[in-house]
Amino acid sequence: MKKNQGASDGPITIMTLLEKVGIKGILIGLFVMFVILEIITLAKGKKTTKEVATPTDAVATLTDVTTEAPAVLDFGLADDTLVATSGDAAYATEGNATLDPYALTAAEYMAYHPLLLQKDSRWKDAPYGTSTVGQSGCAPTCLSMAIIGLTDYKYATPPKVAAFSANSGYYIPGQGTTGDLFLLGSSYYGLSCKEVGVNENEIISELYLGNYVILSVKQGIFTDTASGHYILVYGYNENGLRINDPNSIDNSQKEWPLSEIINDVQRAYSLSPMETEDTSGQ
Repeated sequence: MKKNQGASDGPITIMTLLEKVGIKGILIGLFVMFVILEIITLAKGKKTTKEVATPTDAVATLTDVTTEAPAVLDFGLADDTLVATSGDAAYATEGNATLDPYALTAAEYMAYHPLLLQKDSRWKDAPYGTSTVGQSGCAPTCLSMAIIGLTDYKYATPPKVAAFSANSGYYIPGQGTTGDLFLLGSSYYGLSCKEVGVNENEIISELYLGNYVILSVKQGIFTDTASGHYILVYGYNENGLRINDPNSIDNSQKEWPLSEIINDVQRAYSLSPMETEDTSGQ
């Protein structure tokens, strides 16, 4: 039987392939394969884990954060701030209350800037030294929000951080929580903390870096108690600071010009994920 015209007389070898398509054709094919592999690699490399959004429009204008604060840093604001309220419906549907009555919902854990309230029904009556989380737990609740927002540690709920604080001596009966909870205690949860100046330049510069800033405020705008209060700052734009106040949903839904609250601020603590040593090259 006659063979079909153009049919191969045997298996295709490198030489026959060269004869058919030429070196130029092979090079073109290799280049196309390289481009396809690069596209696949880039697609796989997209970040899918939660992270603090960083400003893109302010980078070019921020030349020296130590001497001049930028006019606008609009970051951390596009992400939804989840409010955990008493009797949270999502929590009730998860069916995990019998396993851990203090457990966070998946939505709370995945939120970029989760708002947790010290008077949440899940933990308001949990003990905090000689008091309770609901009455005196603003500091551990702020640290809890920072841990959840900046790390992948999801078990640092307000009552658990409160127990750690009390056991470590950071809670003083009749006075409240000392700043050492942040400066020293935060490292237990994988965070670094430093105290920064109570001024716009330093506070905004820390926010620009993606850090959270916890403010110790005296009796006034945010609290009527003589012992003071703690709030967490996670973002900033032309209208002011974006905060999570562990004692007020309303305060947490406002933007606060720093100039309006600066007289109430006593101390400021910047928190960031603790740097780990890179041993990949060893």
